[in-house]
Amino acid sequence: MVTISKVVSVISMLLTILIVLQFEEGKSFNFDLVNVYVTNNITNYQLGVHCKDKNHDKGFKSLKFGETYTFAFYPEFPFPRSLYFCGFTWSNIRHRFDIYDQRRDVKDCGNYCRWIVNESGPCDVSDGVKCFPWGPDVVTSGRILDHTPNV
Repeated sequence: MVTISKVVSVISMLLTILIVLQFEEGKSFNFDLVNVYVTNNITNYQLGVHCKDKNHDKGFKSLKFGETYTFAFYPEFPFPRSLYFCGFTWSNIRHRFDIYDQRRDVKDCGNYCRWIVNESGPCDVSDGVKCFPWGPDVVTSGRILDHTPNV
């Protein structure tokens, strides 16, 4: 039979672990609603944007230059593993990018993640400017290209 002191010890240890996991580098993880903003900065084309995670499809939107696609969600708790990715299309070119990676973005953008999409790749403008080149997954006219964008 399990004694009450053993149960209390286990509960205390679990609470301590959760509290320790919640603090990293002196900052508390944020489990409030996260808002993601993706703005088209490609001047000559409309940008198709389709974002989702493994369980939630945020839908497709076609953006003119300067227009913004937005979505919101609650990040996973207690372990940071929320991951939203987007497909981007313009002029028969398609790219994919992890637009919200909780491990990467929880400290950098908090509740408001702001992205600008350029032909060379997306830029996180939430806190300063961090640009990422597109990966080698460019698809044009149905075939994959080995594409290294100008950064």
